[in-house]
Amino acid sequence: MQGKEWLVGGHLTVADVVCAMPLVVLFQTCLDAGYRKAMPNVTAWMTRFVALPEVVSRLGHIKFCAKALKPVLEEKKKEEAPKPQPVAAVKKEKTEDDKDPRDEPSKFDLYNFKTLFVNSPDRRGEGMKAFFEQYVKEDYCVYFVHYEKYEGEG
Repeated sequence: MQGKEWLVGGHLTVADVVCAMPLVVLFQTCLDAGYRKAMPNVTAWMTRFVALPEVVSRLGHIKFCAKALKPVLEEKKKEEAPKPQPVAAVKKEKTEDDKDPRDEPSKFDLYNFKTLFVNSPDRRGEGMKAFFEQYVKEDYCVYFVHYEKYEGEG
């Protein structure tokens, strides 16, 4: 950038705006005078950019930081281990409303159906007929998935 005022050519371009905007916050908070002294060309370019009337009208007057901000780390408080509560206090009686339907065994005997289906010579006819006779829609859900198999797959 030495000897140039802007990144591309002799006038401000979109490249200058795109590169400068993320650096505005860094120049305001992190890049202190010592750091900027090591990069005189970038600092001069950024100074020209923030002095433009278009930038000032949208972002206001931007001042570079004199001293970089230090991160403030919160100290973690030591948490005490929770004291175990008596078992009687933890357990509560279940009412009919608290029952989870997944706790009860299903009426659909999946193991016997799988055995029947695998051993059935006519899976599409006899096997699926047995499935729909035994299937309980409250306990299971069924999805149809069609995979397109390309030549040479599987």
